Parts: sequence; structure tokens; C-alpha cells
Amino acid sequence: MKNLFFVAVVFAFALVGCSSKQVTSENLVDKEWKLVEYVDGSAYSIDVNENIIISFRDSAMVAGNTGCNLFIGTYSLNDSKIEIESIGLTKVFCGEEKAQMEQSYLNALSLELDAEISSNGEELILKNAEKGISIRYIKSDGIELPNM
Repeated sequence: MKNLFFVAVVFAFALVGCSSKQVTSENLVDKEWKLVEYVDGSAYSIDVNENIIISFRDSAMVAGNTGCNLFIGTYSLNDSKIEIESIGLTKVFCGEEKAQMEQSYLNALSLELDAEISSNGEELILKNAEKGISIRYIKSDGIELPNM
């Protein structure tokens, strides 16, 4: 019986370690987030080796790299919901496949997204259940985006 109780306690702590907390400006901004998983309702996938990055700034600005072009826009954060608007984009052509990937990604970012951040602050997930979109990032310390 003691072993069963011990296993239950360890399992509970493991679940707490994997839990998420409310996204706030303090745990979101001034970090670079690297894409590690992208799923949308049309089963379109993005190569996570493309070094796709997003960074939220205190000034309600968002900037990133689509794997081909740099983008900048504005965002608002309310009750763990993120809305990204007014996305501007550089215009480098990197091939038809990357252009389709980039458009899919930017379309997803333009939706109202539910945001979750892991309890340790190392993982950010943006979701839109209606469209079947889930975008998962990890905190990335080694990549700097240009100041925009």
C-alpha cells in the first residue's frame, strides 16, 4: 500500500511539472521562441528545421522569421488569448514550397490564438481549436532577431 501511495505522489508531481500557467507579458516578452511543432486542420506541416522564430516585445510589437522572410506586427494579449495584426513582411522569394509554408504559418498567426506557457516557462503553445491549429515553440536563447 505504501508503494502505491508513493507512486501516486510521484505521478502527481510529474503532472504538476508538465502543467501550464497563464500567459502574461512577464513570461512571454523579450524571449525568442523557436518553432518545434506546427499542426493545422488541413494536415499541412512545416519543417521545424527552418529556424522559424517569434519574439514578443513589451511595446506590443511582434517580430519573427518565417524560415525565409522576416516579419513584424502588433499583438494584444488578453486572458491568455493572443491576437497578432498588421503583419508586414520582407519579400524574399525562397521557392514555391517555402512560400506556401510561410503563408500557412502567417495565416495561422493572424487568428485569435489561445496561449499556454509551460510551468517552467520553456515552452509556448498557441492554439485555435476551431481551425485545428496548434503551434508549439521552445524558448531559444541563442538566436537574436534584428531590432525592428
